[in-house]
Amino acid sequence: MFLSTRTGEQPVPTAAVVASTTTRSVTPTVPMDLPVDVTPIVARPFVFDTAAGLDDFRERYVQRFGSSQVLEVFIQMDGNRADVYRPTAEGRRERVFVSGGFEVYHETDAPDAQGALFDWATIDSAVLAGLVAGTPEAVGVPGAAVEYVMITDSRGEQRISITAKNDDDQGGRVEADFAGNIVSVSR
Repeated sequence: MFLSTRTGEQPVPTAAVVASTTTRSVTPTVPMDLPVDVTPIVARPFVFDTAAGLDDFRERYVQRFGSSQVLEVFIQMDGNRADVYRPTAEGRRERVFVSGGFEVYHETDAPDAQGALFDWATIDSAVLAGLVAGTPEAVGVPGAAVEYVMITDSRGEQRISITAKNDDDQGGRVEADFAGNIVSVSR
């Protein structure tokens, strides 16, 4: 677009005004016909802050991988993504990256000596969603946003850790057991 000013009193021709306001650059589209044997996949987004969304997340994971036995579930709320760590057949720690779908990371890690396998299905999603919703108030920063949720079993100590912060970096962490009983609050 080009803009200029005139210093003279000459009238601007009407055709010039109409032409300049109606001319558009149009990007041509190319039709793409899909082969008849191809079905497009439209991924449902994951919702990590409601009981129904957490149930859906777990159900889709179990449907894809066949087991709710995991080593760790880590949810990044502000990025709307998660990591699920599960054991491999060789006993190594495998990361499943979750963002619109499931992607198994190409490398595995040695098992964590303190980490233990737990059944993700034993965690009530309504309890977890309630902990997520209540964390900002529990840490004394009602306007804070939940950033992370981590679910682990370390030497038989089952923990749900939820971290919340506001824009001024004020916040803290709530730790609860798998039944939803708050064990500690740090600010």
